[in-house]
Formats: sequence, structure tokens, C-alpha cells
Amino acid sequence: MMKIRSCPSCHQHSLVFTGAFWSCAVCRLAVTDQALAFDLAGRQRTREKAAGPSCP
Repeated sequence: MMKIRSCPSCHQHSLVFTGAFWSCAVCRLAVTDQALAFDLAGRQRTREKAAGPSCP
């Protein structure tokens, strides 16, 4: 089964793992797994900061 993710460039659900990197079928972006993971982690931290502190 091929895993598909949203492209950080064009935001389409079109990133496909080729074995060496992720490739976007729409905008032709090519990105490594490590760079994509770093980008996703950064977006998660941004969402957490925007949500504010959580209540216990």
C-alpha cells in the first residue's frame, strides 16, 4: 500500500513516497522523508502554540 500525504507546497493530497523521497504529482515538489518530518513537526508546534496552554 502506498502512503499519500498533503504537499507542503501546493497543499494537495498528492505526495507519494518513491523509496528515496516524497514526490508531488501536482507541483512536482520532491522532498526527503527527514525534511518532511521536520516540516510536519514545526507545523504541530505552531498549532499547539496557537491553541494556548492546556488546562489540567
